[in-house]
Amino acid sequence: MNFARRLLLFSFVSFIFSCTHEESNETITIIENLSSQQITVTPYDNGMALTSDIHTIEPSKKKVVQQGSARGKGNSFLYSDDIQVMDSVVINFGRDVSSTHYSYSVVGSNSKAIKRDNPRSLFNRDSYKRVILSETKYALVNEFTYTFTVQDYLDAAK
Repeated sequence: MNFARRLLLFSFVSFIFSCTHEESNETITIIENLSSQQITVTPYDNGMALTSDIHTIEPSKKKVVQQGSARGKGNSFLYSDDIQVMDSVVINFGRDVSSTHYSYSVVGSNSKAIKRDNPRSLFNRDSYKRVILSETKYALVNEFTYTFTVQDYLDAAK
């Protein structure tokens, strides 16, 4: 086979393999409030409240707190990943009741601390319910929901 034919064959094979679809993943993270209290979610980093990241959710309402997309069909990036770099997240139920979710270590002697591995922790990926909104061969759209319940309020109020 002469050089021109090999070059033509190589170009054709390269063209065929370069015509593949890139996989993508879109993720929506929602916080749902099933308690009877307004909830304020305040993340802290190095002891400082991140005021631009505060979310307020009215009773019986939902709020999208994070939305993004990524390459690869299986890569879901959700709110729990977004807050991993933070120290803690304080949840205020109304004005008088609060609980604190900690990232890796509990600061001080907070008896109501919700540690990262707790199944109710905002930092724990397993605390979010996943629903696949749509899926094609090359794309996946996920919705992850973390739900605050009346029991969360009662536990914080103890």
